[in-house]
Amino acid sequence: MSSVKTIDILNRLVAIHHRSLPMYLNYATPYVERGNGTATETLDSIVESNKEFVDRFGEFVANEGGATAFGEFPIVFTGYHDLGLHFLVPQMIQYQERDIDLISDCVEQLNGAPMAKAIAEESLGAARAHLDSLNELLASL
Repeated sequence: MSSVKTIDILNRLVAIHHRSLPMYLNYATPYVERGNGTATETLDSIVESNKEFVDRFGEFVANEGGATAFGEFPIVFTGYHDLGLHFLVPQMIQYQERDIDLISDCVEQLNGAPMAKAIAEESLGAARAHLDSLNELLASL
């Protein structure tokens, strides 16, 4: 696989992780009912995981001679300011399911780049774990 194609796919993965709804909500803090520390911990954990993968993908892109492209947050996210978790968690689940599909596509496209594919597979596993965490959070609300 060409280095340019690998960089393009890795930059798609950077954007998926960096511009996720939990990452957006890290800046536009949702309303969390008092005493719901589990929700905050869950969101913080997802954000930290996404940041780690953004760093890892970015490092790989740099090592391949490329520049990291972070992308933009979807404009629809601007409507999620100051909303409560009862509304936002189902939205996060919906976007997480979409992200899992997008990450899966990227993993398949990285067949010719085994090291990049390994990191992408790790991120896919993490994305699935995040979906499980969000579903557990929804059940607890």
